[in-house]
Amino acid sequence: MTPNDERTVLAKFESGACSETVVKKMATFPTALLMAVTYDDFPETVRLLLRHGVCVKGRNVEGQTALHVATSRGCLPNVRRLLENNADPNAEDDNGMTPLHVSVQLGHESVTRALLEHGANVDFVNPKSGVTPLEIAIARGALVDELRLFRSEYEAEREFMSARRRRLTLMRDRRLVRVEKMARRAYGPASSEEERCRRVERSKKAICREHDESMREYRAYEKNAIKRHEAEKEREREARECIVTDDDVEE
Repeated sequence: MTPNDERTVLAKFESGACSETVVKKMATFPTALLMAVTYDDFPETVRLLLRHGVCVKGRNVEGQTALHVATSRGCLPNVRRLLENNADPNAEDDNGMTPLHVSVQLGHESVTRALLEHGANVDFVNPKSGVTPLEIAIARGALVDELRLFRSEYEAEREFMSARRRRLTLMRDRRLVRVEKMARRAYGPASSEEERCRRVERSKKAICREHDESMREYRAYEKNAIKRHEAEKEREREARECIVTDDDVEE
């Protein structure tokens, strides 16, 4: 199919001339989405295909996904639609390029930000060239601060989750030690069966109290940790907005 033929077919979809049945049928073809995002003037067709469950993982002969193609075109609306429909921002093409590699190399700033917001990895190493998106940005002298800021935000998020897991593990281990001591006292030697039953009952109540205290401790920790983390993320967002504003002023 020639480019003119493709545009003719897409124009019919865009104008609403095709029935719902035809749209559903087209959505079953893995290349349909790739064809639609190759051009910037068929946003409704892209939306319809995504709504009918077209596969976002289909690839062209160069191993590029629809997100690679939309990114290379610099078409932000299509990029956002694809990302919102679970397109992989870290998918590699046959040359080891992710959409972020492509976007940074071509200088598409708004597309780069959209990819970063949806989890694109600034340190993804191209297995063939050994280059990361950040290194491309440094070489071009553009988007360096933006990528570094997102990387620091990602690392802060990872550290927060790691610290949270360590704290929860510590709290759990302490609780298990205390519960084990209570159980030993409850089931240790007793002067009578009545005494043993009293010990077991006291131990059950103590374990329940221990559980309640642990939950209160956990909730207090979680509340404070999330509050601090959100404040840090807000500072990162403000810094990123300053970078965007500065870029707009320069333009």
